[in-house]
Amino acid sequence: MPFVRQFDFDTVLHDVMQVFWRQGYRGTSIQDLTKKTGLKPGSIYAAFGNKRGLFAQSLLLYHKMFTAHFDSLLDSTSPLSTMRTLFEGVVEDALQDPDYCGCLLVNTSLDLVAHDRETAEQVGKGFEATEQFFFTMVEKAKAAGEVSPHVNVRHTAQHLLAQFIGLRVLSRGYPDPVLLHTVVEEAFKTLR
Repeated sequence: MPFVRQFDFDTVLHDVMQVFWRQGYRGTSIQDLTKKTGLKPGSIYAAFGNKRGLFAQSLLLYHKMFTAHFDSLLDSTSPLSTMRTLFEGVVEDALQDPDYCGCLLVNTSLDLVAHDRETAEQVGKGFEATEQFFFTMVEKAKAAGEVSPHVNVRHTAQHLLAQFIGLRVLSRGYPDPVLLHTVVEEAFKTLR
């Protein structure tokens, strides 16, 4: 008899993503996933193949969520202030939430990328999407006169990507308010 799914795939995937986000791939056991979802291991394996397959699906869901968020910001009236607000949001989340998890892509890049080529490709696609978001926003800010007309849009987008990733790492591992706010200030000095 073929496997018939008895659960909402999207809800389970979202719950599982939260566990991986909080605990990391290596820190998450199948028991953690069954506890969070209420599913038996056999149901998880039948739907996703294995823990690795489930993690890959979680990364895809996370990628869809953050690109949808970026897409929602593209039509802002002030691209420069929108980018700055994005950076400041990372700082505020880190300082206000004692259970702050950071960014699943950044966490994964620090935890797994050196050991897993497929995961490295997924993380790389996420970073490329983030760079493209910054490219589009800097281009719009330049056209609106919010940044110097001499700004190299590609280089600035790459700089913002590096600063954003660094901010995510610091916000999780060393959430010092002065340091985090300084990173934000320095990230935007190059746009003047």
